[in-house]
Amino acid sequence: MEGKTCTKCKTEKAFSEFYRHKKGTYGYASDCKKCQSISGHTYRQQKHVKERQAANDRLKIRNKKKEAIYQKVWSKNQSQSLSDRYIAKIICNRNKVPYSVVIKSKPLIELMRANILLYRTIPDVLPVVAREVKPIKVKPVKVKPVKVKKTLTGDELECRRVKQNALRLTYYYTDWDNKKISHARAAKASRLKLTDGYVRTIIRKLTGVSNQQISDQMILVKRDQIMCKRTNKTKLLTTS
Repeated sequence: MEGKTCTKCKTEKAFSEFYRHKKGTYGYASDCKKCQSISGHTYRQQKHVKERQAANDRLKIRNKKKEAIYQKVWSKNQSQSLSDRYIAKIICNRNKVPYSVVIKSKPLIELMRANILLYRTIPDVLPVVAREVKPIKVKPVKVKPVKVKKTLTGDELECRRVKQNALRLTYYYTDWDNKKISHARAAKASRLKLTDGYVRTIIRKLTGVSNQQISDQMILVKRDQIMCKRTNKTKLLTTS
């Protein structure tokens, strides 16, 4: 063997065009020197771009903090000095007028400056005690209404019992589909309807056979027998 195929460019090349590698086939790397240099160049380029982006993001965060501090100091100085730009911005925010119009009208700015100065000097004229005294907020107390229990007479209590019993009966019979009926009533209903489960339990008790051994034919035969017994009983009762 004088050479091997590169895994990236898929071309046969001599061993001299591959770097040595212990774990590679024939003691050489799988990809050639040229492919390795291209992949290394792209990796370094991508890494440089990522590092540069990360550095830019860090600078942005740092500049934002500096800008916020500068903006705070600048606005404080502007409010103290009452510059034309500061007063023009106040007028724009209050009256929703364009800044370019307000900054040109000097009389309007001067009038606003006089108003601000007057507003700032008013607290100094007032007595010190009046400024220090703060109004006390009193929370209103919520009074809960007292529930008075109504005493029922004997007739009213009986009426209530009758209503409750009626509601219970409607609850049991209307909510059959939702399975909210009591266990005793459910058993009674299955006995009357002769359901498969009820018939299966009777066969199991009589014969001692498991549920898996009971067939559908056995259930049908047993159901017919029970039906015959019931009809005979009803005939006897009617004749008597």
